[in-house]
Amino acid sequence: MIRATFEPHPLGLAPIPRLAVGVFIPALSGHWVVISFIIDTGADKTALGPTDAFARVGISWPVLTQPSLWARQVSVGGIGGEAIHYIEDAYVQFRHEDGREQTIAHEIAIMKPHLVPGPLGSSQPVWANAGVPSLLGRDLLRYFRLTVDGPNQTITLE
Repeated sequence: MIRATFEPHPLGLAPIPRLAVGVFIPALSGHWVVISFIIDTGADKTALGPTDAFARVGISWPVLTQPSLWARQVSVGGIGGEAIHYIEDAYVQFRHEDGREQTIAHEIAIMKPHLVPGPLGSSQPVWANAGVPSLLGRDLLRYFRLTVDGPNQTITLE
């Protein structure tokens, strides 16, 4: 059994379901990183947000912002609109309560940073989607039975 957590919403709305998952992308990084994903049963694909891709995985800014450097790309639609995602082979690792680690070879989507013009008088663009979180989607959730117990504020994957 894998236990996720509920994180308080910064605006006082419904709590946010999160799960820490190990991620290794051999083509981009020489090490495992732990990403705090939002569990999103509405997301078709598991995706790294641009901030996690940059700050946690260590993908450089020039690489993240240049689609021509990526062999596989898809346009992914969601509640916030459409965004280009790069697709890479990865390993994801889930830690069970008994200490067992479950590793799944799976591709992962990496959201391309979206730049927009900066404030008037500024030559620096603004990173418009920097706050988009990493999402654990149905492509990986399908390996588990997901149980959400709202009254007890627990989420388990079995």
